[in-house]
Amino acid sequence: MKILETKQQLEKWLKKNKSPAFVPTMGFLHEAHMQLIKKAKRTNKPVLVSIFVNPKQFSAGEDCSTYPRDEKKDIAMLEKEKVDALFIPKKDEIYPKDFQQEIFHLPKKFNILEGELRKGYFQGIATVLKILFDLIKPSYVFFGQKDYQQNLLVSWLVKKYSYPIKIITIPIFREKDGLAFSSRNAYLSPEERKAVPHIHQSLVYIKNLFDEGEKNVKNLKEKLKKFLKKEPITSHIDICEILDAESLEKIETITENSIVLLYIKVGIPRLLDNIILEV
Repeated sequence: MKILETKQQLEKWLKKNKSPAFVPTMGFLHEAHMQLIKKAKRTNKPVLVSIFVNPKQFSAGEDCSTYPRDEKKDIAMLEKEKVDALFIPKKDEIYPKDFQQEIFHLPKKFNILEGELRKGYFQGIATVLKILFDLIKPSYVFFGQKDYQQNLLVSWLVKKYSYPIKIITIPIFREKDGLAFSSRNAYLSPEERKAVPHIHQSLVYIKNLFDEGEKNVKNLKEKLKKFLKKEPITSHIDICEILDAESLEKIETITENSIVLLYIKVGIPRLLDNIILEV
């Protein structure tokens, strides 16, 4: 695996490896990242992974420096998967001193939910992804369904700038007890870790109610919150919404594909999970 630390090294590698399959990450890799990489390898394109903890997407009160990191372990995992190259730039490589941040006029669906909880979050993600897409010019880019609102942002960005990129989203990859893989899980205490599978159980419960014929959003949300609060550790609900899957607009009755979104504060981290209700 080639390790690339500068834009010059990246550009040199890209001359021989045009339009790679690209997996952007913030590191502290886990099995869900490996699933993205396995999918990327099936394209028969060179596979490029990036690790960059993007300071632009951390809002006030969030400390980029405390984000979990383990570069040595990450490199070992990527080498085991036979990734072709890793781009692991320093902050100044992506944001040089003369960097002028573009202000994106984002659709309103990015000013709600996580966009409301974390001011500037989606501006920061759009900023770094545009820089990476312009540098790398990938043919494919890979994301997981867990960060659902972020994935809609990627689709918007690709469409806005007419990037010839195919976006591949894979379903949420879970541990055996149902907890969605996330770098944030490292913050959980043993007691919290034991309790948090209740989040996924609540989504399965709502999906079963929907499949049995319940289509009223108010009823489903009330039952979802009640289920979550059975477990004190999952009772701090920042967001509990059932929305149109594409527009993220509020609905009263489920007549089109919808998304159930949960953002649960558990100790230090906020855990995200979701499930799609297909009509």
